[in-house]
Amino acid sequence: MRSRSAAGLLEGAGFQQAHTLTGGLLAWDGRTASGPPETGMLIFSDADTPQALGQLAMMLEEGSRRFYSSMADAASNPSVKVLFDELVLAETHHQEKLLNFCRRLSAKDPTSPLPQSDYPDLMEGGIPLTEGLQWSKGKSATEILQFSMALETNACDLYLRMITRMKEDPESTALFEHLAGEEQLHLKRMAKLLEKKN
Repeated sequence: MRSRSAAGLLEGAGFQQAHTLTGGLLAWDGRTASGPPETGMLIFSDADTPQALGQLAMMLEEGSRRFYSSMADAASNPSVKVLFDELVLAETHHQEKLLNFCRRLSAKDPTSPLPQSDYPDLMEGGIPLTEGLQWSKGKSATEILQFSMALETNACDLYLRMITRMKEDPESTALFEHLAGEEQLHLKRMAKLLEKKN
């Protein structure tokens, strides 16, 4: 398991052997997840150019921004509200970086379209925003933080796979490395808040 809270959930569900990674997700220096296309991998399969990857990432960041904004508005715990407000700003910052990246690519190749302003209804992890919002109704702050950590984990994994796919393009690699690092920081902040709550 990648976190103490996830291992605790598994133990609570009756699993006999739930393990944690010493140092948490940030200490992981191994292979990234692969498997059947469930969250994120379906929509990733068609994105095969830096432009398409940038557009995909912008769409997912926008969905997550909207989810976090809704969670901040609904939060009764001040620490949780502050965290989600900060995540809204971080996702907006990610979108700005991605838009600038796509604009630079469009300048190099004028046939490349800029990202649409009308984003489909998906969050990081490929989960429909409406499903995430519906699920969150009546959930505790702990449950919402755990769900948000799953979203951020999927985003980090997606960006790491994007790096592998675009290894011949240094500009793409640098951007997606930066975004993966930021997603890891988001995870770390959520984990710290969860530890304080538990």
